[in-house]
Amino acid sequence: MKRKIKCPGCGREYQEQMAQCACGWDFTEDFVLYPSVSRIPEESEQFHIVEDAYIKKIQEIMGRVEAAYQASLNESKELSRIAQDLEEAENLIKTIIRRDGSDENFEWFGKIYMQKTLIQGKLQRQSSTEIKRNLSGNRKNLDNEEQDKFLRIYREAEEGSRDAQFAVGYMYEQGEGTEIDYNEAAKYYSMAAQKGHEGAQHNLAVLYYTGRGVKQDMRQAYEWFYRAARSGVNISMCMLGSMYENGEYVKKDLKSALYWYQMAYKSGNKAAYDKWQKAKAKIIKC
Repeated sequence: MKRKIKCPGCGREYQEQMAQCACGWDFTEDFVLYPSVSRIPEESEQFHIVEDAYIKKIQEIMGRVEAAYQASLNESKELSRIAQDLEEAENLIKTIIRRDGSDENFEWFGKIYMQKTLIQGKLQRQSSTEIKRNLSGNRKNLDNEEQDKFLRIYREAEEGSRDAQFAVGYMYEQGEGTEIDYNEAAKYYSMAAQKGHEGAQHNLAVLYYTGRGVKQDMRQAYEWFYRAARSGVNISMCMLGSMYENGEYVKKDLKSALYWYQMAYKSGNKAAYDKWQKAKAKIIKC
């Protein structure tokens, strides 16, 4: 017997193979990159077995990474191998998050991301062929080609290009062609965001939300998430849903959370559907 799915928009029930409801809800979830869990129902025992196996694998990788990192702080070859392990761990947790966006899974993603950033930063510094002064006179030359690209885009940003300002902000945030500098990232994201660049609006909101490069400010985070969402950034829509669901800066409002999760889902953010279901369950319990 085929499992039925219920449309969250209108309540109609369909067979699993249906792609879209008559009311417009899209049931298609294309996880081509992650076929091992792509068609396993979340509530099934099989899904939880796979999820537990992935988490166990991630724990093993992270344990191995920590030990190897401490033992090889200055060995580029070993650090490169560690970076490959972290890439595997990141792919595994992304696979899970696409189907189960729980706080615990996002916490794992954060740990992996921070460790990966640390390793990549060290590898970039070790790969530098020479040291020279840059714009501030204090940054190292990480890679000639990358730094040349950074300087070229920087000049365009100073001339007023909003796309270049966004790119410079991103390069400062990620450490591409320059060392990581969240203060400068916030500065250039702000320039581009003020000119209507939706990607910069979202990234600036994230910096305000997390307090990186700027003082943590939930009001500013909300306002920039809102502007990015109005421009069609579905991950910003999802963040607005989360802020309403948890009462961050705004008054807790599950109906508004449902609205933004649904908007995010309809805009292509498949993970928003799980968040919509969980928020809906909270309303039913109330």
